[in-house]
Amino acid sequence: MSVPPLLDVVVVGAGAAGCSAAIQLASAGMDVAIVQDAVGPQPAIDLLLTSVAVQTLRDTPSLELAAHHAIESIRLRLPGRPLRTLTDVGAYAIRRGALHDALFFAATSAGVRLRADEAIAIERGEGCFELMTAERATPLRARHLIVASGGAGIGVPAAGHSADERRAVAVAARCAGASPQEDSGMEMLFVPPDATTLSATALSVWAVPGVTDAELTIRVAATNPDDEDHASLLARGLDALRAQVPQLGPLTPLGGLVAGVLDTGYSRERVAGAEGILVGDAAGLVNPFTGEGLSYALESGAMAAEAILAHPDDPAEAQRGYVRRVDFAFAGNVETSRRAVRRDHLAWRYLSDAAESDHPFLAKGRRAILLPEGLKGITDTLIATLEPELQALAGPFLIACDEVMVSTIREDWPFLARMAVTGVGTEERLRPALLLFAATLAAGRELDVRHATLGGGLELAMMGALAFLGAAPDAHARRGLDWAQVSVVVGGDFLLGQAARLIAMSGPEVSWSFAQWLADLSTLRAQRLAGDPNVSADATSAAMYEFPARLGAELARADDATVETLRDVGSECGRAFLHVDELLALDGRRTRLDTTLDFMTSNRLASDEIAREQSDAARVAALKATARAATDAAEKRGQDALARLPASSGRELLDAFLTGVCKPALASGPSPAAS
Repeated sequence: MSVPPLLDVVVVGAGAAGCSAAIQLASAGMDVAIVQDAVGPQPAIDLLLTSVAVQTLRDTPSLELAAHHAIESIRLRLPGRPLRTLTDVGAYAIRRGALHDALFFAATSAGVRLRADEAIAIERGEGCFELMTAERATPLRARHLIVASGGAGIGVPAAGHSADERRAVAVAARCAGASPQEDSGMEMLFVPPDATTLSATALSVWAVPGVTDAELTIRVAATNPDDEDHASLLARGLDALRAQVPQLGPLTPLGGLVAGVLDTGYSRERVAGAEGILVGDAAGLVNPFTGEGLSYALESGAMAAEAILAHPDDPAEAQRGYVRRVDFAFAGNVETSRRAVRRDHLAWRYLSDAAESDHPFLAKGRRAILLPEGLKGITDTLIATLEPELQALAGPFLIACDEVMVSTIREDWPFLARMAVTGVGTEERLRPALLLFAATLAAGRELDVRHATLGGGLELAMMGALAFLGAAPDAHARRGLDWAQVSVVVGGDFLLGQAARLIAMSGPEVSWSFAQWLADLSTLRAQRLAGDPNVSADATSAAMYEFPARLGAELARADDATVETLRDVGSECGRAFLHVDELLALDGRRTRLDTTLDFMTSNRLASDEIAREQSDAARVAALKATARAATDAAEKRGQDALARLPASSGRELLDAFLTGVCKPALASGPSPAAS
């Protein structure tokens, strides 16, 4: 009997994850086949494409994104809590069939072989994988295997459901009869479980805008559903949504339901020990709170392709490379799924209590839990436009800093790990580690990956300092335990403690400077809150960014003049940061602090002029002009300080950082009040 030809890659499953991987690989010249059992007609529903999913699709070769429409915001609702509106979400809605057709067309255009067959067994042959199918007498042989068969498909480890593990199901249906919405946003309702009953059901309900104003896709995900039938679960989710959004009362399903079990059982061990590369639902990559998995599917499929292309002749190394990629990229968005149910309840309580606050730490944590905003590439996008030599200098250091941060905090505080490595919308991550690296380089010394522990510690310290911005809450304002405030205090203390440990380990000679910096921040915060007229609003922000630059100069053992110059550069970066955030807030846009103008003014984080008066459109326009002028002045002072440094790669990086801080001011348009 002749030996079947050897393919480069065989993919089991033609969903989003499988197609994403196959298109990338075939477009790179590999011989790829997808095996997918025939699937009958499915009810039409609209899918949510998160910003990560949209970007992955746009980066997919040969793919033309089918008709879709933007979702500008998400209205987050929790029973008994104030409405929160998440802006700058960068999401879209698309009909499921349109996305399926676009992926299939891109796959065939790229040269992927599509085989309508049922995969029944995976075996290891000599130097290859052998896939047995129902219709073929001989196996499909391939050097690499990607398993994208869903949460319960072939090649997927069986997931147990002990009393201490999370179980989840999801059901969706297209519905009609809703009153037109005021904007293009979507509804996201969460019904936390009863805090006294650990086995109680938690619900997340989405209302995704459809192709007409009166049409929505309602999607209900439930944890610990106690074998509730799908129709009842959908009805319960609809009732909960109607109670919060009365205009959705007339909603009725248009057709059949789409339902399935959600496998949220991702673990590094599961993926590393599998036969082949697990992607998407097969890897358990589903957000344990929202049930969202499409963005994870597309992104993990692309990562699988990258790993195989990096090691085309070594499947074992390709799998190890994939494990490293996926375990880092999804840090914080998957750990909760393998925690005890009690840990899940703590997170639900956090979400519920945090709904009442615009504190930056809570706002960023809320988004980190609920939205897969993803990494904008592991390193800063602001260095992507620089010369390759500069990227080669800073890139490895920043990657290593990210790995230090994630490995330090992900087990104890998963969503904080997510906060540590994501940016704000499409803006660059304004990373203290890059400022540290650039200042050290400008002062005549180069940091390498061995100093990443110090850089990671510095970034954790900046996150910890963020927790203590603003005034302390009124301890008597509410009864019972405020889980959001507990998270702020305990999370901030945890981050600062871990930062101090990392800095003491890797840079004991600068530990005293670190301690003095924290003391100075505390003093400035207290003076500002007390109304000290000698402490400006931007003093704390200047001090926060001054320290990384000063630390870089100290590590380089620079002379006093260079230390002061680099302190000036960092201080002006901090001042510009605050004034740009004022401008963004006055514009009604998402700030880098992820907070609101009301929070900034009531906690004395904004300039006194802004806090005093925002009475009419003309006044707001004048305040915006003031904030823009303050930004320009800070940038000019920063550029003057840079000019005192000798030309070097470090000065170029510092210039890029300062430009990145100020860039959103250039795109500022008229404020909502002014328009």
